Formats: sequence, C-alpha cells, structure tokens
Amino acid sequence: HRAGEPREEVLRQRDHVLHALRQRRDHDRDDVQAPVEVLPEGPGVHAMTPSRFQPGPRARFPGALLLQTQGDLLGFFRRNVATFGDIFGFSPFGRRVVYLQHPDMIRDVLVTQQRQFAKGRALDRARPLLGNGLLTSEGDFHLRQRRLAQPAFHRDRISQYAAAMVALTERMRDTWHDGQLFDVHEQMMSLTLQIVASTLFGTTVDDEARELHEALDGALETFNLRMLPGSELLERLPLPWVRRFNRSRHRLDATVYRIIRERRASGEDRGDLLSMLLSATDAEGDGTGMSDEQLRDEVMTLFLAGHETTANALTWTWYLLCRNPKAEERLHAEVDALGHTPTIADLPRLEYTRRVVMESMRLYPPAYAIGRRVLEDYQVGGYTIPANAMVVVSQSRAKNISVLSRPKKPSHAALSGEQPLRDIERTSLASAIRASQPGHR
Repeated sequence: HRAGEPREEVLRQRDHVLHALRQRRDHDRDDVQAPVEVLPEGPGVHAMTPSRFQPGPRARFPGALLLQTQGDLLGFFRRNVATFGDIFGFSPFGRRVVYLQHPDMIRDVLVTQQRQFAKGRALDRARPLLGNGLLTSEGDFHLRQRRLAQPAFHRDRISQYAAAMVALTERMRDTWHDGQLFDVHEQMMSLTLQIVASTLFGTTVDDEARELHEALDGALETFNLRMLPGSELLERLPLPWVRRFNRSRHRLDATVYRIIRERRASGEDRGDLLSMLLSATDAEGDGTGMSDEQLRDEVMTLFLAGHETTANALTWTWYLLCRNPKAEERLHAEVDALGHTPTIADLPRLEYTRRVVMESMRLYPPAYAIGRRVLEDYQVGGYTIPANAMVVVSQSRAKNISVLSRPKKPSHAALSGEQPLRDIERTSLASAIRASQPGHR
C-alpha cells in the first residue's frame, strides 16, 4: 500500500491478483502450465514485468515430453499451438525450449533481432559431418565464407548448372517405361546425387554413386540419435551407430579430399562450383582463399544440402500431384506447351509449375523447423525467454493453422485459380511412397 494510494484501488488490485492465481491453480489441476495474468496498465495500476513463465505442456515423468515429439514433431507443435497459442514452452531434461508461432515473432528471430541468437543444437550436432561451412558457421567467419562463395552463384553460373540438371533428368527419364514400378524417393536421391556431383565437381559419380549414397545414408541415419541429450558422451563409446557414423564420415572425407587434391594439382577450371571456390579470394579481407579444410566443409555442406533435401522436396511434389490429378494434368499441359525441353530461359513461362513447387514446399518443406539459442534474455509477447534457452520456429504449414482453418482463404502460395494442393496429414516418407503407388509417373 503506497502512501496516498486509495485503499479501494489496492483492494481491487489484490482481488485481481487473487483471481489470476486461482486461474493458475485451476490450470495446474489440468496438468498444464498457465501464465499469471498481467495487470493492465492504467491510472493507479503498476505494470508487472514480463513473465519468465511461458504456458506449455508439463511432463508426467522425466523424458515424457521428448517421447511425445518422436515421430511426429509437427503434430506436437500443432497440438500445443491449438492449446496455448502463439507461444508455448516446455523443458525436456531441464533445457528450456520455447516454440514461436506468429510470423512476426519468427521474422524477429531470423531477421530483425537475429544477432541476439546463435545457431541451435541441430546445426551444432551437424558440425562433425559438415564442419564449419556456411550452414553451421557464424559471425565474421561466416561472412568471409559467404563472400568467397558468392561468385559461384552468379546468374551465368546458375544457367550452366540448370543445363546440367535438365540433361541428367532427361537421361533418368529415358530409363523409365510405362507400367514400371519403382521407389520414387530412391530415384530422386539418385538423380540429385548425379546433379550435385556434376554441378559441384564437374564430373559424374556413376562409379562411386552407390558408395557415396550408402555413406550419406549411414551418416544421416544416425542424426536423430546424435540429437538425444547426452549423445556427446555416448559418442565416446564403441556403439554400433557411433561406428557407423564414423565409417560414413571417413568414406565421404576420403572422396572429397581426393577430388580437391586432384583439382588443385591440375589447376583446371571446369566451370563448376568447386572451380569457383578454389579460385575465390577474399578481396575485402586478407586476400587469401580457402584452405583444403574450408573447401572440404563448404563442399560437404553443398553436397549434402543439394542432395537429400532436394530429393525430399521432389518426392513430396510427386506424391501431392498423384493425389491431385487435375493439378498434375495442368502442370503437364504447361510444360508440353513449350514445344521443347525446358531451359532456364523458360522459367517465366512456367508460372503454374512454379506455384506447384511453392505449394508443395509450403506443405512439406524438407527442413521444417529452425532452432536458435538465446544469447541473452529475450522479450517477446509479454514473456522473457532466458539466456541459453532454445527457440524453435517452423516454416511449415504448422504456423498457418489459423489461416488454413478459415474457409475460402487459401494461403498466399496457393495455386492461382485453383484450390491448394490437398492439405493431407503428414505420414512417414515410406508410407507416402507406398500410398502414392510408385509406378505412377
């Protein structure tokens, strides 16, 4: 009770706080965390500081929340967004994780306030495989590597890469025949592996494709295990998955370092990404280029990123088209209307094709969530996220739940003049391929 403050106002504030605490108690009885209500600002009312307590699910036993996320992480996000709104938090194994749903909050984390965050645990755990490449590096080193790599993505270079992509796609298409049954995802993995080898190294990898494919699979299959709490300690033990990862990494390293050594010795410019990276110098910095280790890290990043994620995007696109024959028919009609094999110059004429790909990426983005570590206390939506907590944002359709639930209001990326590709429930990739009848072309 402050001097001069009316007693009635003090009693009103007390009643307000007691009411909020009763709400908190009732929520706790339902085994859910709820924020204490903040008093509205106004005459005679003193605003409370942002709460450090975000609403969210509670674990009934240690590890329960981690189990809920296994196999259906997007479902976990959707269920809790529906319950708690744009912000919810949970603490698997004592580490605070806060999920942000609203697009404005996501933009702040990734763009306007990005200096208040560091890259998250997933990218940190990817470093043993990807090294310190563009995807995993930060700060001044990241900026230097970005300057060195930028010329490799000049428009003229992109045109050369596009020609290789078309030629290799045609070669794979010519091996198919009507009525043939095959695993679509395996075909897309093989195609993108050939494309990334051609555009990155200027060569085919037919002789090494299966070995590289197996090495990549071996490394990627262990990633979920590497994300588990305490996996850093488990990696010191001779466990089967640890040995498998190490074997796969050594096989990949041997191939990439051999290609780098051979290219440096020849001095040949094949017009590929590796040639550009080898010749790049930091004109704005110390004038030097990349070491073999830096080249290895950038090559590995581009090799893996251009391989599996692109194959996943293509596989989901074919799956959605199989379930939407009218969209498939219109896409074929647009491509056939060109009268020739598409080139990069035809992209402006392939507007419907672009919309199909964009809608597929909206529904099933290959990388559907991004994690960031909070460097210092961060305020958002009336809450304070403590330093060292993890923030998770998702560029998948999970953040569009409120939009998708409204009738007659398709997303911005939806097909022009058409209903959006059907918003089907996410299933495992293997189930999706089986459901889509792999022989369908």
